[in-house]
Amino acid sequence: MPLKKEESMEEYIKRMDETKPYGVGFKGKACLFPQKNKFPSYYCAVRPDMPYQGDWSAFRKTGIGWKLNPTLYIAFFFFFLPILGYPLFYVLYGYPELFWEVFWKRFLLNIPFIIIVTFFTKLIGYIISTIDDLIKPYGKKKEPIQLLFIDELEYYKFTYKFSEKAYNGWWFIIGFLGFVSVLIFDIYSLFNINSFRETLLAPIPDWTIILEFIKYIGIGFVIFQLIMFFVAIIYGLFYIGNLGADPEVLSINEYNKMISSIINRVSEALKNKTKISESETELELYGRTFYEFQRGNRIIGEFLFNISIMLIIFSLAFEIGVWLISIFQLTQGVLSQWFFIFSILSFIFICLSLGIFILPQIYIHGLLKKFKNNLIDSFSIFVSRLEYLYYESMINHHILSIVGEWNSRQDLLKDIERIEKNIEKIKDYGTWSYDFPGKIRNVIFVGLSPIIPFIQPFLENLGII
Repeated sequence: MPLKKEESMEEYIKRMDETKPYGVGFKGKACLFPQKNKFPSYYCAVRPDMPYQGDWSAFRKTGIGWKLNPTLYIAFFFFFLPILGYPLFYVLYGYPELFWEVFWKRFLLNIPFIIIVTFFTKLIGYIISTIDDLIKPYGKKKEPIQLLFIDELEYYKFTYKFSEKAYNGWWFIIGFLGFVSVLIFDIYSLFNINSFRETLLAPIPDWTIILEFIKYIGIGFVIFQLIMFFVAIIYGLFYIGNLGADPEVLSINEYNKMISSIINRVSEALKNKTKISESETELELYGRTFYEFQRGNRIIGEFLFNISIMLIIFSLAFEIGVWLISIFQLTQGVLSQWFFIFSILSFIFICLSLGIFILPQIYIHGLLKKFKNNLIDSFSIFVSRLEYLYYESMINHHILSIVGEWNSRQDLLKDIERIEKNIEKIKDYGTWSYDFPGKIRNVIFVGLSPIIPFIQPFLENLGII
């Protein structure tokens, strides 16, 4: 049920509260539009008076996966037990001289996973808090995003759809499948006791392999976290960028309609030889100009850029760290088996980062490009109509006062020149949400930097370095 003509949002909410055509949330508030009640435990009506974090589940509020506390405590359990456990086992079974060698080896094998968990926990926390601030009804910075839509109701529909896409329960299932797949592979490898014994520096009991199993569970949780993060963020960000697929609900579309209405009014006045101001054509005044629209759109682009650059810098730093360890043989070959895997993962992260920045903007870029071209066409038509009036006034001196408020052709010429300047200004409009392509050049430059350590093993084999 859309907003009625000239109906305010307050009046619409009052009408929904009285009739409740779309049901109510679990806190008794009427829904303003149809919502799918998939999670009754925290199902909440999306509306202006939605309580802070009222759409959060009980599990999400624990902070697991997006707050360092308690996420790091969980990571320490899985990855610090092998770091401390194996050196102590060697001391317990009569090999104290191997304590520091084993500790250093286990530390370098397990600390990368703690670093990954720490980074992605901070990144996910940043994304969640920023999305809440920008998109949610209780957000502190939601106003620029609201400007993107023709009215508040369309904004609330958007914020609900975004949450439905980004926080879908299916992503948990996909992440769990990734966790199980990794765990099955690792459990299979644990049955090969001979391989485990070959990694030992001295004979200790076979049952100590349980610490490896604990580590593998931790790796499974890391995979779970990464899958959940990338699937959720990609779907969520693509939904933001998908605004251009439904331009009718965007405020910028109404601005073009307003210009077209003015042109129709001028054309009608010229045809009927009547005053332009006396035309019955109604203007929609809630359309947003290009710059007003870009205010909100730029915030989205900046958000995408921040995510992308953080992922790239982390991947670059992580890969260079592993590369330096390998080159200077600080681990005496301990990480040689992991070097290629970490390099490939870093390269994949970089590719995903570039995609996260560029791809969600394509739809909205297409919309802005179309808007820009249509606006140029509209103003060009406007100029042609006024030029027609200018030339007709050479023959009929009274036509200017009949259709408009111009006292002379010079007055009309000033308006024509003003519109022509607008056309030149419109041609300079950027149609990407965040300083594209300038910013993307920086992203690509930083993103391609890890190629050198990535191909270093191949260059060595070729004798180039």
